[in-house]
Amino acid sequence: STTQDLITQRVKELDVDVAVLCEQYKNLDTKPWVSDSTGKAAIWACGRLPFEQIPKNPTSWFVREKIGGVHLYSCYAPPSAPIEVFENFVDTLAKDVRGHELVIARDFNAWSIEWGSRETDRRGKALQEAFSTLNLILMNEGTTNTFRKDD
Repeated sequence: STTQDLITQRVKELDVDVAVLCEQYKNLDTKPWVSDSTGKAAIWACGRLPFEQIPKNPTSWFVREKIGGVHLYSCYAPPSAPIEVFENFVDTLAKDVRGHELVIARDFNAWSIEWGSRETDRRGKALQEAFSTLNLILMNEGTTNTFRKDD
């Protein structure tokens, strides 16, 4: 697809070492590339830094890999998932990230006034509760979009 071609081109132009993708059109046939079991969250070691761990069996909605001493997470939670399934996913993710130096790149399809939404929905509340003891720093900037499909 055109989007995948653009990602590959930009990675080369910018000399990127790692790309963390959420809701990609499809997984690339390049290595090293890991994705979750749904194919909607992926990490691509596209530069000089290799994966430092052998990828474990993929799980739904997130994939983790260690690169450059940091655990990178790519997460995608579909908006159609029932809240109970989402809450279970968030609890599983919170347990997995505990104790690691990490970066989480995500699309949780969740809203909270904590990160600039007009209101907090049940998903946002579940995330806040699960992550409240993890000492994570939110990098969103208020109401600034981190991604827009029309760009």
